[in-house]
Amino acid sequence: MKMVLRPKNSGAWLARERWSGSAAEQMLSMINSLPQMLRPLSQDEVIIRGMYLMNDLPMHETGRWVRRFDKAAIEQAIPLVRGKPVMVNHSTDGFDGLPVGRFFHAEPESRADGSSWMAALFFMLNDDQGKRLSNAIDGGIISENSPTLEFDKMYCSVCGAEDLNCDHVPGKMYDGIKCFVVMTDVSDFWEGSLAWAGQQRNTGFYVAAGRDVSDLVDVDERMVQLAKTKGEVELVTPWQDWWCQQVGSPGT
Repeated sequence: MKMVLRPKNSGAWLARERWSGSAAEQMLSMINSLPQMLRPLSQDEVIIRGMYLMNDLPMHETGRWVRRFDKAAIEQAIPLVRGKPVMVNHSTDGFDGLPVGRFFHAEPESRADGSSWMAALFFMLNDDQGKRLSNAIDGGIISENSPTLEFDKMYCSVCGAEDLNCDHVPGKMYDGIKCFVVMTDVSDFWEGSLAWAGQQRNTGFYVAAGRDVSDLVDVDERMVQLAKTKGEVELVTPWQDWWCQQVGSPGT
């Protein structure tokens, strides 16, 4: 994992006006080699931006949802990102729920504080919609993002017990260490969304057809189940109903 020392949103932009030489050719080649492409796009037809989409920092806490990914989850997700859609607020409802862009490259980054990150490049068409969204990103109006993905394992950050099959309670302190639900064993990456507010901390900008979702369990529902087994009182927050509507998403 390479070390990249730069603050959020600094140096992450890939404005079309700065494209030149082999870098531009390489990015365009990666875009045009995506299996979804029905014709090659030219440099003038695309707008490229980057997302800091996923990290292993503690997420924003809502109720008892005190959780984070581990470093392995970041590494597992990265090879699954290429070709996946860029959405808006995880919506898949009607015409407004169609993709607004597509990821074509993702790579790991390590921050000075020791945190692990995913940096993902995506493109939008250089049309009215793409210009509107890129202007909102560049102007700071759209400033966060959020992933939707599948993972197979949750464990206790204190003792490592799967499904928190232990006496530790997320959010409580044990010998000065806060207990988190840690999510890992990522099996698929569905999409990354432009978001009004992501549950993942410090995100910023630098479900496939035919998917069977009948046997998937929403992470919020699973954590309610775990909380009940520990005798925890289910806390209700103003956002809880909204969070739980984002099926399968540990983000927004």
